Amino acid sequence: MKTFAKLLIFPLLLCSLVSCNSVTCGGDFSTIYHLENASGHTISIVHKPACRQLPDSLVLIDDAEFYFDRYKGEYGDINFFEFNSFFESRMIYYDGRYAIKIADLPRQRNFWNEDSYRLVSMDEAVFRFTSEDYEYAVKHGTDLGEK
Repeated sequence: MKTFAKLLIFPLLLCSLVSCNSVTCGGDFSTIYHLENASGHTISIVHKPACRQLPDSLVLIDDAEFYFDRYKGEYGDINFFEFNSFFESRMIYYDGRYAIKIADLPRQRNFWNEDSYRLVSMDEAVFRFTSEDYEYAVKHGTDLGEK
């Protein structure tokens, strides 16, 4: 009977040790999300802030990055680029010339959709704006004309 108990307990103990990680065991696991601009164009993301003290846009020049969590705290722990946030982006502008409503973007290319991010490590995910995003905005967005 002792042998049977050992055979039963050992696999259960082993499974619990192997399957326990920071997510399943209640650890402090959080993914850092960030945006990268690899479109070859300057991007402005305009959103709806709740008060005048908050900036109303994020500008990413080509090859720039924006880390969501590093922005928290600058405005009293309000992060209007947080998923399911009260603050909601409205438009993306490319070079100040082409504008597209974020609601008009395909789901897989919308940075508000967490599934659009690519994991670059165990705790970091990136959404990369590409030249294809620019071309989509040119084709489906609004041409604001020459500067």
